[in-house]
Amino acid sequence: MDTEMHDKTINDIYKKLERRARLEQLSEECNELAKACLKLVRAEGNGNPCTITEEEAIDSVIEEYSDVTVAADALMQDLKDSVDYDIYDRIETIAEAKIKRWNDRLERGNAHV
Repeated sequence: MDTEMHDKTINDIYKKLERRARLEQLSEECNELAKACLKLVRAEGNGNPCTITEEEAIDSVIEEYSDVTVAADALMQDLKDSVDYDIYDRIETIAEAKIKRWNDRLERGNAHV
């Protein structure tokens, strides 16, 4: 799907669902991504047997990540109309700061902080 079609379809979803439904959807998808990540840990062999292969677990993480991004896009369509600044610029600024902070912690050996 090209960018124009993606944006149109996300806008259609935005118009069909109220904010609460979009928030619920994103919450559900985030939970499913978290579960898929934990399943991948098990599939990689942490001593707790898993019923799927590592490849299947990776596929599941990718699918759930895709679900999260779609649900987040639909929610962002709403939120961008609720504030007086560019949310995508704000997201980029926050993400850059978090990436730097994470890397700094890793370099200091304080990954858990």
